[in-house]
Amino acid sequence: MLIPTEPKSDAVPLFFEELPKEQTHQINYKEVVESLNYIYDSLLEPWTFVVVLDLERLEILYANENCLQLFGESGKPLTSQYLPFAFLRPESQPSFKRVISQFQNMVQAVSPKRRKFIKTQWVGMRLKPLNGKPWVSFATLMPLSARIDGTPNVVLMINQNISHLYNANFAWLRQSCTRVSQCNAYFHSSTGEVFNHDILSKRELEVLKLIAKGYNSQRIATELSISVNTVSNHRKNMMDRVGVSDTTALLQLAQWCDLI
Repeated sequence: MLIPTEPKSDAVPLFFEELPKEQTHQINYKEVVESLNYIYDSLLEPWTFVVVLDLERLEILYANENCLQLFGESGKPLTSQYLPFAFLRPESQPSFKRVISQFQNMVQAVSPKRRKFIKTQWVGMRLKPLNGKPWVSFATLMPLSARIDGTPNVVLMINQNISHLYNANFAWLRQSCTRVSQCNAYFHSSTGEVFNHDILSKRELEVLKLIAKGYNSQRIATELSISVNTVSNHRKNMMDRVGVSDTTALLQLAQWCDLI
């Protein structure tokens, strides 16, 4: 089971607003991470690791002990300018920079006042732990510092293994604003497009919330005045888009994305 990745109410604080580039390596990020109580408890879990990522240099500034155990000495900070590539399976490497670029483009589309409160889920990145076991990442990105225009340049990334849930070969980003609990956009690697709405439609969310209540397809159809076939189609479309093969996995990912 995944651990909560943020408090239920408050947005993640920015620790170093408008931090000059030359100062990003002078911060003790271990202390920063451990000061976040809701993350500290997860550092001992074997299915979770935490890194602090410089988005401008694509450089890891801090990796916790779980990260070093999973990926070995390549996880040590400052050993390589493009350190994240040491974690990736070969098939994920070409898309890594593209997804990061899309993340930054999506941030730029948000009003400057809201950029510092952005939270992003990055789902489907395939990693290569030393033990050789499958690792599909459910990563939550939250800003630690921002440029003067409010664009995050250093983010906290909490990575959790969802290989038991996720069976797709694509990745997706979902970006929301923690201050107003509103989704800004999502990006899907299967199309290469950014959509200015949530990954699930309003009607799909209505269906999903009733599924979460334990309603069967017939009862959902009656409740929403639609056909049973329409309910089945909504269920299939949601699973296909999110990258899972059963309703249980769909409900879990939707919950961790604060969709239900």
